[in-house]
Amino acid sequence: MIEMNSYCLTRNELLLSGIDFERFVFAYIVPCFILIGICGNIINLTVLLSPPMRKRSYMLSYLAFNDMFFLFFLLPHSLAHYELFAFDETFRRFYLKHKINLLAVTNWASAAAIWFA
Repeated sequence: MIEMNSYCLTRNELLLSGIDFERFVFAYIVPCFILIGICGNIINLTVLLSPPMRKRSYMLSYLAFNDMFFLFFLLPHSLAHYELFAFDETFRRFYLKHKINLLAVTNWASAAAIWFA
């Protein structure tokens, strides 16, 4: 029988971030950008989708929707740097299984936002 204790990683090795600077940026700065970006895009959409502005600004509305889409898919990468989520088995399995797909969708949304701009 194989001893599982001899193959277990330490708590520090199980963290999903490599260095302290990366952990700081993704845990504190990126969530602020996400929160401010989503609030700003909601305000932007409120103005752009009002009846007087609706006919003139489809591309700006698409850009705001796309920015929110990008920020929404960036959220799991930020949450993975909190110990609460990093050591949660359900989140960890989901994140590690779908990380590449989330990065691909995030990259696509970023490219689409550049194209809309």
